[in-house]
Amino acid sequence: MSFFEVNKIPLKIVMNDGITTTMGTSIKETTLLYDNLNNNAPTYYFNSGDSGVSFEISVVIKQEYYFNNHQIIEYLNQYDKWGTRVPVVTNAIDIPNGIYTMRIKSKKQSYHNLSIWKLYFKQYYEDDMSFEVYDSKTSSLSSIDQMLLRCRVPVDSTSPTDVIKAVQLKLQERGCWSDTVWHFNGTQWVVVLDDEGESNRIPNGKWDEQMQGDIASFQNLNGLINKNGICDEETLKAMLGNTYEGNGFYHQGVY
Repeated sequence: MSFFEVNKIPLKIVMNDGITTTMGTSIKETTLLYDNLNNNAPTYYFNSGDSGVSFEISVVIKQEYYFNNHQIIEYLNQYDKWGTRVPVVTNAIDIPNGIYTMRIKSKKQSYHNLSIWKLYFKQYYEDDMSFEVYDSKTSSLSSIDQMLLRCRVPVDSTSPTDVIKAVQLKLQERGCWSDTVWHFNGTQWVVVLDDEGESNRIPNGKWDEQMQGDIASFQNLNGLINKNGICDEETLKAMLGNTYEGNGFYHQGVY
């Protein structure tokens, strides 16, 4: 699963625990034996309707997980306490996007810096079409933001190509991307021309010698001092700032 959001808050699912989904339909079968020569026993079906699906998931919780400058812990505890109706957006196969109520069923901390919370969601009834038509499986975050929220930090020349390209596109979006190819010849920076006399530099997922300078330019414009072009977590947060306030950064690991 590449994304799971509760009220736009990204949560990290423990896939080893799986996702248990219960359907909201209940159909009972009843057989009535007829006292006749054939002893017929027709089956009658009683459909009690659709109350919406429910599901349970386990998520990784850390104190440093923030969203809109508040701990994600605070949001989830509040949703549980007040029975808040929250939108769920995910690409999980068995979970329809929609409005749910959320309960915290358990919290288990086995490591110093993380806890595993088991959450229960129940689909909330809105109108007679709520359980019939669902939104498409599209995250409320852009694909670039999703990529950067879940990448290993810092981003450097060893990072995957798609992560590097996502950073390049963010730099371009923030006006800190050089469209011209430059090369440092040992004494000065010179423009590099191709066979057609062009010097076009486009985001391509390759870490070139200008990347650190572009990142440093972004950092200077956003008050990130002493970073020297190192694309760390704080830098990525600043890149995502206008489109995605708060953070949900995850350091890679197996849970």
